[in-house]
Amino acid sequence: MSIIGLIGELRPSLEVWIAVLSIAATLVALGIFIKSRAWRPESIRGPQRLESDEPLAPLLFILLGGVSLWLFVPALILKLRHPGVAMDAIKPTQAETVVLGIVGGAVPLLFMLLGTLTRRRRGFETLGFDLRHLREAFAPALAGTVFILPLVGWVAIISDWMMRKYHIQHPMKHELLEIMDQSPGPLLKVLIAFGAVMVAPLFEEFLFRGHLQTLLARVSQRPWVAVAVTSLMFALVHHWSIWLPIFTLSLCLGYMYERTGNLWVTVLMHAMFNGFSIVINLGSH
Repeated sequence: MSIIGLIGELRPSLEVWIAVLSIAATLVALGIFIKSRAWRPESIRGPQRLESDEPLAPLLFILLGGVSLWLFVPALILKLRHPGVAMDAIKPTQAETVVLGIVGGAVPLLFMLLGTLTRRRRGFETLGFDLRHLREAFAPALAGTVFILPLVGWVAIISDWMMRKYHIQHPMKHELLEIMDQSPGPLLKVLIAFGAVMVAPLFEEFLFRGHLQTLLARVSQRPWVAVAVTSLMFALVHHWSIWLPIFTLSLCLGYMYERTGNLWVTVLMHAMFNGFSIVINLGSH
């Protein structure tokens, strides 16, 4: 989800409130940045997630399996629904787009969850995805969300300004937000919100932070390298027009994961970010 393009569509009164809240949130975010000493490069080093003698093969297998299903399942569903039509000629309906987004994330997530439970030593615990970590996640997730909302918002505004300056045509919103704008039925709106706030954060954080970043951190022994490479990959799977704000968002999520060792923190931050985008989009009408 993205907040690019939303500010310009707000009603004047709401635009003023958003400007005031943005400045206040920026000041609070700056305070959190200083108070947490996040400006120190070594502050990223948190608890070790993997034991030194734990093999990486199961983690790699789960990662590759999840990516394969992520790519294969939506394509298979489309082919089954449109038999005899070439893949590049299929144009999904709005409902298909929304449902494919949910199923395309839920199926590989289920595979990765089962793989983690059955193939990895200590299951979810080393990824920071057990119940104990969930109970501890709410405070840092809230603080992290207060930090990332204004930061990503300003990066999105600058990115949008640069593309306008150089006359680069780009979508103003995430595809799902555009579908929501076209007044679909209430069920489709609920499904969009469910996919954005529940399925996408769980799957994407489990895949990118929980597995890819964990593998890279273990192999490189450099947390910032793992965060940067993961963020680059995370940005590339999104539309090119939002690469810069998505990369910034992912850097923050990756930092929080390395620092806390708690995957629930990034899941909750991701969910709140997407939820905020939906609320702002609804408020623009």
